[in-house]
Amino acid sequence: MLFNFPARGRNNYSNFSLHTIVGLGVFFLMSCLFVSTQASAAVQDVTITDVTTRAFSVVWVSDESVSNATVQVFSDQDGINEITSALSVTLVSASFPPALEQGVVKVDVSGLSANTTVYVQTETTGANGILLFPESTPLLEVHTAVEMASGNGANKPILNDLIKHEVYNPDGQTSAEGALLIVKIPSVSPYPLTAFVGKGFTSPATAVDLNNLFDVNSGKSADLAANTVIEITEFRGLTNCSLGDHKLLRFRRVPVHEETPKLTEVESSVACFFADTVCDGVVDIVDVQRVLNVFNEALGSCVFNSDLDIVNDGVIDILDVQSILNRFGQSAPFAE
Repeated sequence: MLFNFPARGRNNYSNFSLHTIVGLGVFFLMSCLFVSTQASAAVQDVTITDVTTRAFSVVWVSDESVSNATVQVFSDQDGINEITSALSVTLVSASFPPALEQGVVKVDVSGLSANTTVYVQTETTGANGILLFPESTPLLEVHTAVEMASGNGANKPILNDLIKHEVYNPDGQTSAEGALLIVKIPSVSPYPLTAFVGKGFTSPATAVDLNNLFDVNSGKSADLAANTVIEITEFRGLTNCSLGDHKLLRFRRVPVHEETPKLTEVESSVACFFADTVCDGVVDIVDVQRVLNVFNEALGSCVFNSDLDIVNDGVIDILDVQSILNRFGQSAPFAE
């Protein structure tokens, strides 16, 4: 038995088999089982970022507008010996309105020593008073980088690029003012890099400098290889979104650097193969599940992700799922 769907987008979706329908039913059931619910929290996604030899940042999102925010820094995880007064603490969000109004917080801390562990507690002031996170010990741990190195183990210069990215509101058209870009390279470091929309570039663009990334194993400057997987998260705050839907995750790759000798340039990250939605080099159930998690979401929804709108028609539907199923089981290098 065959179902014939009209041609749409870049693929012809005729000969859509009963086997595929049954398979999709299973995938829908799995999506119901694995999608977790999350109760609203006062603050969420508290993350240590931008760790260098002498500094770090903390970013988070509140479920209400923020009038002030800061961090306390301690030399011990029990929060007994506070050293904040010896450091410089700056509320960066205040320079990028309407970040605080949207609950998006970034605090910079500098004045530390290299290869040092400190512990952090955030403080958020909103309409409902002051909230500490974590509320009790152990506190958040930060370990500063060991060395800002100019060369790698092969005695070649480390010259990574700046990664430029544009962040839009859910309508896909207007600049997401006050939004924060978070760039993480999991294979290299647990600490992401961040930048507010409009920092150094005209909105909706911003960029992070990959030369500020340090290797988790050596603690020294990381030398990034082309095609390394990048996780890009957009903290868009509470504008038209709930706390649970304030962020959007995208997957990209480090671009190839063309020049020799090369200088740091501003580059756009490289999109992954369309059916490999998590950028891991294989098209499998994980890629299908990611689309099913936002099935029927359309442009304008906070959880709509244009990366998953494969046929580019403004809605994530059966056509996008089928595009992935058509490549199911394939692995890199992919044939277009």
